[in-house]
This record gives sequence, structure tokens and C-alpha cells, in this order.
Amino acid sequence: MEIILPIVTFFAGYFLEKILDRVSKKIFIAYWTWIHARHRKRYKEKYDKLHPDVVSTEVACPLILPKNVRVVLNDANSIFLALPEGIEENDLRGLNLEEFCQQDYLVRDLVLPGFSREEVENAIEDARREIAGRFIRREDGLYFNGDKYGVYYLDTRSRTSDAREDPCLHLEVYRTDHFTHRVIGRALEMLSPPAALFGSDNLNGGLNWVRTSFGISVIVITADDKIIMTRRSQRAGFADGRDWIYVSVTEALSQADVDPDEFHPDLTLCVRRGLKEELGIDQKIYADTCIKFYDCFFETHFFQDGIVASVTLPRDAEGTILTFGDIETLPARDRALEIAEMFWIKNSKSEIRKFIEENHEEMRSQTIFALQTYLASLL
Repeated sequence: MEIILPIVTFFAGYFLEKILDRVSKKIFIAYWTWIHARHRKRYKEKYDKLHPDVVSTEVACPLILPKNVRVVLNDANSIFLALPEGIEENDLRGLNLEEFCQQDYLVRDLVLPGFSREEVENAIEDARREIAGRFIRREDGLYFNGDKYGVYYLDTRSRTSDAREDPCLHLEVYRTDHFTHRVIGRALEMLSPPAALFGSDNLNGGLNWVRTSFGISVIVITADDKIIMTRRSQRAGFADGRDWIYVSVTEALSQADVDPDEFHPDLTLCVRRGLKEELGIDQKIYADTCIKFYDCFFETHFFQDGIVASVTLPRDAEGTILTFGDIETLPARDRALEIAEMFWIKNSKSEIRKFIEENHEEMRSQTIFALQTYLASLL
């Protein structure tokens, strides 16, 4: 008996300590989740009216780490539209026809609530001819037809199985191309469906055919604590004749972002590519742990999905930092085409709020939403 009692006491104490530790962690996680949700709600009420062209589809509270992003390729539901018939042979000489699908590839009906099948088909045919003309004339940034990934399904409801229960992003994508994306987007613009139609449930259901692009709006925080902002060049797509203010990098997920080992698209690779091609920032400078993903959205002006991300550039072991001035001088392949100007704002809640309030008329809705989402993460 003298031996049994200490043993029982030891194990009781051990397991009680483990239980209390687990309970305290759950209480801590629940508390910070509540704080983030409250903080987010305050900025939502303040700034939502400034970005009418953006519908929030999925909320990551507080954020999603790259290791918790799951991307699955659904090849069976790919969508491709061909060039219209009747284009003059002389015009076709200006196009690389190998970039375009030779015939439509559709495995599901393009149904839009509130519109007849005939209305949708007619809008697509009108848009097909219009967008083909823009490719031929090399207008609106349409210099070549690249591959893209559309969104078949997306949610942030899953959690990791460890004690932290961090949110996960589940993303199921299908293959498409830029011509198809622009045609469907223009057709929807002609039809002008109400923004309320593009909620998460509809988009994950019968409307996933409208989700022909998935973009990442990346906010880069330099090692000297500045946020890089850009004015997009009028030579870039979707400019509408203006140098709009965007966040540091905007990049669309494509086959260039396929993981060579796992053979599926990777959002982290897309972020790396955008930083390298638009700003000249090499992936050797930062680790994947510097990347964070936030809320998802659907943009109802150009009809495309997106997610907000941030990258915080670190100091290296010797204290060397990559400042905004350093980044301005880095060679970047797409900077001349995509970016008209780079500037910075201070990485602080007060400066971000001030910038949104003073410059919202010069910003796309997705820029305001991205800044608002990042702002909500700063406690």
C-alpha cells in the first residue's frame, strides 16, 4: 500500500497536468480567435462600403500558414473556349494559335440564376468575338494566351488535428486559360448579375464555372518595416485607362506554380514567382515561414477569385536588411510591363487606416479589401 499510493498520486498528477495544459491551450486559442473576430468586425463595418466590387467568401481567423494550404487539381472539370469562327486569315497571323484551344471543352452547363440559357450563350458568343478582337489588336494587356487555374471548390472550415487547431485552406482547382477567363468575365459584365448571387455556397455549387481565375494579392513588408505599394501600368491588363493603386504584388495561379514533387499547384510557389517577377525579390532572401495567407474574396467587376497574403522580409543573421530602396533597384522581369510606380507606407495601423481613407478612390476594390484584411490581423 505504501508503494501503490505514491504511484497513483504520480500518475494522477501527471494526467491532470496534461489535461489542464490542453484545456488552457484551448481557452487561449478561443480567446485570441474571439479577439481577432472582434477586430475584424470593426474594420469590416468601417471599410466594406469602400469596396463594393468585392464579396468576402472565406474568412481565415486569424491566418493560414503555407503548410496548412491544400490544393487539389480537378482535371475532369476543366473549361476551355475556342476562338470564334470567321476571323480573317490575315488577323490570325498575329496570334499564336497553339496557345488557344481548337474547340470548346465544357463538361457542365453554364447556368446563371435569373438568366435563360439563351441569354448566357448569346453573351458568351458576343464576348468571345470582342475578346478575340482585343487579342488581335494587343489591347488591354492581351499579348498572349497563358494557362490559368479556375476554382471548383474553396473553404477554410477545416482545422489542423493538433492542439492549436489552426485553420486550413482547401482549394480544388481546374484547368482553363486567359482567353476563356476574359470571355466569361466579359459575358458576365454584359449580363450584369447582382453581386449577392456570388456568395460562397453558390460559387462552390452551380456557379463554379464563373471562377476562371485565382489570384493572390500580396502585401510585402520590408525589413525596415515599410509596406510596398504599386501603381499598375496602363499597359497591364484590367487598367481601364488608369494607373490604379494596388498592393505589392498581384499574381494569378498558373501551371508555372506546379510543385515538381507533388505535381499539384502550390500557392506558396505562386507568391515566390510574383515576388521574383514583379519586384525582383529572390526566394533565398526569405523563408516560407515569412508567408501568411488571410481571407478569400470574389471580385465582381472582373469576376475572379482571390486571396490576401503577406510576406515579411527578415533581417539575416548578420543584420543585413532588404529595404524599400534596395528593392527599387532590383532587376525584375515584369516590372516595366506591370508597374508604373513603386512607393511605400509605414507598416502601422494608423498609417494604413489613413492611407485607405485618403486614397480609396484611386484603389481597386481588391486593394482596399487586402489592406483591410491585413489591418485586421494587426492587434
